[in-house]
Amino acid sequence: MGNAPRVGLRTTAPVVLQHSPSGTRYLAPGFTPQGSWFGQRCSGRQRTPGSRVASAQCSRRRRYRFAAAAAEHARLPAEQRVALRLQLGSFSDTGTLKHPVQSLGPPVAMQNHSAASRLLDGKAIANQVKNEIGGRVRELSNQYGRVPGLAVIIVGSRTDSQTYVRNKRKACEEVGIHSLLFALEESVSEEELTSLVRRLNADDSIDGILIQLPLPEHIKSERVLQEISLEKDVDGFHPLNIGRLCLKSPLYPPLAIACTPRGCLELLDRASVKIEGKHAVVLGRSNVVGLPMALLLLQRNATVTVCHSRTADIAEQVGRADIVVAAIGRANFVKGSWIKPGAVVIDVGINSVPDESAPRGYRLVGDVEFDTAKERAALITPVPGGVGPMTIAMLLLNTLQAFERRFKS
Repeated sequence: MGNAPRVGLRTTAPVVLQHSPSGTRYLAPGFTPQGSWFGQRCSGRQRTPGSRVASAQCSRRRRYRFAAAAAEHARLPAEQRVALRLQLGSFSDTGTLKHPVQSLGPPVAMQNHSAASRLLDGKAIANQVKNEIGGRVRELSNQYGRVPGLAVIIVGSRTDSQTYVRNKRKACEEVGIHSLLFALEESVSEEELTSLVRRLNADDSIDGILIQLPLPEHIKSERVLQEISLEKDVDGFHPLNIGRLCLKSPLYPPLAIACTPRGCLELLDRASVKIEGKHAVVLGRSNVVGLPMALLLLQRNATVTVCHSRTADIAEQVGRADIVVAAIGRANFVKGSWIKPGAVVIDVGINSVPDESAPRGYRLVGDVEFDTAKERAALITPVPGGVGPMTIAMLLLNTLQAFERRFKS
């Protein structure tokens, strides 16, 4: 839709949406679908006396009505254009959808809570990304005789870490990446962990190394992460990868970008959210999410404000943001009333709050007060099912790209 022609027509006729088993169509008033008898005449499928003349006339009518629809779309507010594009997909020159979003699940779920707000369904978009990765893995397997290998290291028995590792390995299996688990006792020494990392660095069957964080207090994460080979750092936590992200040098780009910020950016891109020239507010300044997220948005020419625990006017800053990325780890910290109408909200937080009605006695919520924010935001990610699945999808993508780099070099 972003490529719709700009025309000088003036029309007050509303845009019409027509739903059918074959998809959704975006029509100007009076536009007749090609599946009808009149549409068949327009497309020249029916050969009758004078059909060529009739076909030419119909073609002119069709072009006029599609142009009128494009003109009507161009006058919509920006937020409505984004929402409409997410709902409908892209269009052919006859006004018929080329790729109806319904086939994706859909990535942006239509909700009843607000006419303007849409859910950015991270689970559906992540599945689309994984399908693409799986296809590429099969191609490379046929070409090189093996699949990418990912080593996953977990220290201790934290329930949340075990869940994350299980989900990551399951995703690897879904796309054809071979994962190896190294489960170490919590009492393991830093030297023993570092020695394992060095052995994996030298293993040619391993393309990526992931260390599940957090590590026990007696192990310095920074020292261990620095031991991972730069080429095998699929989490994007190596100091050199973070430094290269800061440099913005085309000669020395980061070999991997931290999975969660990269997943957030992928969500924005696949939702066709314009970043350039927008005011983005990032809540949080961690090396894992906040800092790389701010750098990525700066590289896309957004004006970025980073808020943290010492920021005095967080509500005021959020209220001016076109894009909000919340990554502070505090349940429902961002109130819906802070959100600028029509803003895009990416909620990275995942927090458990007591809930006696839930099977486990708690439920998961984000950093944003979802029920009130969804009434004002144009797009918003849910928790769970928003950023989390995209983080895992980006881990798979980083692993695939590490595999490709090794063979290309």
